[in-house]
Amino acid sequence: MGERLPEAWMVEWHRNGRVEFPLRRWSFSIFPGLYLAAFGLFTASRLPDMLDDEGWRYLAYLLIVGYVGIAAMIAWQLVTQRPAVVVDHRGIHVGRRRFMAWSEVGSIGFVAGPKLARQLPVQPKNVWAKNLVLTQQHVNDLSAFRLWLGELLEEQRPTP
Repeated sequence: MGERLPEAWMVEWHRNGRVEFPLRRWSFSIFPGLYLAAFGLFTASRLPDMLDDEGWRYLAYLLIVGYVGIAAMIAWQLVTQRPAVVVDHRGIHVGRRRFMAWSEVGSIGFVAGPKLARQLPVQPKNVWAKNLVLTQQHVNDLSAFRLWLGELLEEQRPTP
């Protein structure tokens, strides 16, 4: 859904009352994958020497277990396309734990950040609460997503 146009989002909104933006595999694999691959190649070349040395053997085993765990986590996220951003009549959900109800949304911020790591903050009414940050890992065009969320926010606000 994140690759489609806002008109498709609105059709889905009116049909189901919710729009789900799963994790975009390509954007997820590029950003963290580059750093992980560079660090992994650097330390993987040193693993045979660490395994031979008695003092560094346990650290080498710990690194191997860490690499396997990270690879399993990335594979799980790429297969299941989780965490997903869900916009419904209650509010905005990012994964299972982060949620902001429409009544708590103060404003939709502006798109900021470098080209590969753009972010869209959803700012709460409560000054002390945390922003809900949406990224390009779910939606390709964050500017269009910002405008669409702004329209939904206006629809969800009670009229005086």
